[in-house]
Amino acid sequence: MENLNASTIELFGKHLIEASAGTGKTHNITRIFLRLLLERALPIEQILVMTFTKDATEEIRGRIDDFIRDSLHNWHSLIVEDEYFIALSANLAAKGIGSAEVKARLTQALLNIDEAAIFTIHGFCKRVLNQYAFASGVSFNAQLATNTQDIILEACQDWYRVLALSTDQSAFHLVTEFWPEPNSFINQFSKALSGQHALNVQAPELITIEFKGLVEQAITSLKQHNELLTTWLIDVKKGVEREKRQQELAALLLWLTDLSEDVEGEHDKMPDAFIDGKRYGRSAGKAELLEAFEPVKAVKKQLPTLAKQINRAEALLVVQQGIYHIRQQITVKKQQINVLGFDDLITTLERCLENEKPNEEAPDNASINTGQQTLAKSIFSQFPVALVDEFQDTDPQQFSILKAIYYHQPQSALYMIGDPKQAIYGFRGGDIFAYLSARKDCDYQWLMDTNWRSSSAMITGYNRLFYGNKLTEAAKDVFGYQIPYVPVKASPNADKKLFSDQQY
Repeated sequence: MENLNASTIELFGKHLIEASAGTGKTHNITRIFLRLLLERALPIEQILVMTFTKDATEEIRGRIDDFIRDSLHNWHSLIVEDEYFIALSANLAAKGIGSAEVKARLTQALLNIDEAAIFTIHGFCKRVLNQYAFASGVSFNAQLATNTQDIILEACQDWYRVLALSTDQSAFHLVTEFWPEPNSFINQFSKALSGQHALNVQAPELITIEFKGLVEQAITSLKQHNELLTTWLIDVKKGVEREKRQQELAALLLWLTDLSEDVEGEHDKMPDAFIDGKRYGRSAGKAELLEAFEPVKAVKKQLPTLAKQINRAEALLVVQQGIYHIRQQITVKKQQINVLGFDDLITTLERCLENEKPNEEAPDNASINTGQQTLAKSIFSQFPVALVDEFQDTDPQQFSILKAIYYHQPQSALYMIGDPKQAIYGFRGGDIFAYLSARKDCDYQWLMDTNWRSSSAMITGYNRLFYGNKLTEAAKDVFGYQIPYVPVKASPNADKKLFSDQQY
């Protein structure tokens, strides 16, 4: 990845910008924003900026306002003193844009600063769904509910009642064995209940098959290491004790063989005297014996919980269908009272855009069904450029929305700014794999590798924490393989003066 230069970065295409803490994300966002205003001549209300929280939207709105205002009032001095503005002035001159036109555009932007398209992802979805109500199918007077837990609880309670009153009580008993009442069910499956995607559940028979394979592995290990076992555990004894240990090994093998033939049947306790660690704790062959007994001990550990694992898998099959049913009931109940939750904003917009998804097998723009691309094209025409901050916390649904709008338009510009090391919102659906997918598919990758906020000692500790070795060495992953080494640098003046958040 190359270092980001806000004065030269392309104003079209899909860009992933990796920006570690303190490296000046907002500083560069405001500079890219200004170039879009001036070089692409976009009105301020057509440059979409998405952030993660409402506080962040207000901060970036203020920073953009300040930067535009400073650029307008100090344009003539900036274009001879500041490297960014010198490059910007040259770009504008090449397009035939003079200072008078620049000032006119900046003045217009300040007049419309309250109309700047700076939203949280939920705010953006709400704006689009309301504006394009016919295309989205959302009611004009739908109310936004900050908390829809009562609706979810009611739908779950209804499902529990349906199970309890069914003629076959087995499903009800399976579910209540693990989730006795609706609240515990909601706590366990809140993400699944609020989502719309298909759920994958492991088939109970696979648990049986996997356990049987483990049992057979244990039998094979004992047989393959027979000479080892004889040397270190049998021949070390004589007479009756030696014969006893031979019988213990034979009993263990017989018990494992019976278990492999009927995994789910009733069985006596494992005759495990032969694998007792006290017998070889000080033996020279301890390491080899531990390796030979590893699958046997795994069988011993898993067997007591096998029946519960199978029951849980069977219960999850019921739960899978239950969640699909509950989702439908939640949708019906919300429609009845004309309410949308925050998650519904994202889910609804994603579903509308997914229904318009182009045929990826068709070539280039011919793949887009122009008759069905109304919503995506309408959004794009309104917001031809998007800058997405804290992109590492984007979830798959949010990323799907961005792709639907910006991945099929040749004149689009999408800037995804984030730091995978700061991905902290997994509990709210944030998915680092969305970030990695964007990295794979983007046109450009940029790096911001200088921290302007912290001391060099802090940065040294930071790099050692994340890269796990000396800063002069290539970083390695947990398996010992080298990974790209891109440590964050400290500003040359970091030890002399710590820069404030207001500067970068």
